[in-house]
Amino acid sequence: QWMDRERLVYPLAQVPMEMIQQEKDGIVGKPFFANRIMWTGFAVSFILLSVNGLHTYFPFFPDIERHTRLLLFRNEVAMEFWFNPPWIGFFYFVNLDISASIWVFYTLTTIQRGIFSTIGLQSTHRLDEYAPDPFSAHQGMGAMIVFVGVGLWVARGHLREVANKACRRDFEADDSAEILSYRQAFFGLLISLSLVAMGLWMSGLPLLMALIFTFGAMVLYLGLTRAVAEGGLPAMRPPITTASFLIAGAGTSSLGAEGLVALGFTYGWHAEIRSFVMSSVANGLKISQTFKGSRRRLFWVIIIAILVSLAASTYMTLHLSYKYGGINLNPLWYGWGAARAGPANMAPRIAGEPTGPLPEAWIFMGIGGTAMAVLMWARQHLLWWPLSPLGYMISANWKTAHIAFSAYLAWLIKLLLLKYGGPKLYRSARPFFMGLIVGEITAAAIWLVIDYITGHTDSFLTQI
Repeated sequence: QWMDRERLVYPLAQVPMEMIQQEKDGIVGKPFFANRIMWTGFAVSFILLSVNGLHTYFPFFPDIERHTRLLLFRNEVAMEFWFNPPWIGFFYFVNLDISASIWVFYTLTTIQRGIFSTIGLQSTHRLDEYAPDPFSAHQGMGAMIVFVGVGLWVARGHLREVANKACRRDFEADDSAEILSYRQAFFGLLISLSLVAMGLWMSGLPLLMALIFTFGAMVLYLGLTRAVAEGGLPAMRPPITTASFLIAGAGTSSLGAEGLVALGFTYGWHAEIRSFVMSSVANGLKISQTFKGSRRRLFWVIIIAILVSLAASTYMTLHLSYKYGGINLNPLWYGWGAARAGPANMAPRIAGEPTGPLPEAWIFMGIGGTAMAVLMWARQHLLWWPLSPLGYMISANWKTAHIAFSAYLAWLIKLLLLKYGGPKLYRSARPFFMGLIVGEITAAAIWLVIDYITGHTDSFLTQI
């Protein structure tokens, strides 16, 4: 649906697809690695990150500060400005209406937060680590529900075709180019969602709450995956975790102590989804379009990769924790972060008085959903409308503050190139922005190896 019918760009897949291009009877990747413009962009990113890498070893060496902020509304809120070359590279391949919507709606959301703070309109309800402003978080969740719902409605023809092919053997629909047959995908999804809901129910959530949680989780996964595939977001988090969405929308009285404990343990697989399998697979499937022959074996490659990474990450987490002591590792996971997330985050709610649904949550979800519906209508019916609704959906996200300025710079550069040089100049500049991406990734990898060899710790050089 996204690749063949809606023709999404998949900006994150552009670099690897270029790297595996092959000229007729030539070497794979030669057009990419022989391009001098690409190496110019590569050098810019590589040198910028390496300067900071040298600073971590030699403090007298100059450090290039990539971040600043502008305090607004009597220092109540801040506009964040992060300069990140690879993010600029990714956003160069994004449509102008999407990159513009990211920085415009981030600015408007920041202004909204400042106005609310100035007039004293603030929530006392506690959500989670990455949703410091409950009103904006609920707006984002409402917007994402409408965004995903409209997306499914647009895809209803394809989804109907998939369901008919899965349930009726005599229905003609070609699924030979997919990594799974429509029957396997359809019933696999139903079984998987049923197992998730059953696991939540068995762990202590009431059945209705387990179903609502499953619905909320899928909305966030689908919404963020669409944002990655269409908007080229190198990293993103949901506006609110599904656990907080359920607590605010239904109240702790509907969950009980057992249900709150069960929600606490969902943080391990659902709360910290800065990157997750669905978005990675979506980009991988786009790249696989360059392969010849059947793609059915690719499914098992994905499964093996998931199992290997799960086993390896579990082993390393336990190994490092016992060898060095968790308190000496990343405080986000073992220190202050652990005290604010997971079961520990549920303890005050279990000990406190039961609460009902929060009216403010439903009100602001309604506001966010209505605004999203209006934006999607405008995009479909007003040819002059310059903004994508995708930017509004992620405007309340904590991570959007990191990418908004890069989106603005990429939007401005691309706009000027298209205006004064046309499509030809835009295409000629593509390798430079690919080089910005590859250069920082390569430099980060080299400094990681250097840190391993020297035993140096606490280097934090990139946030791709």
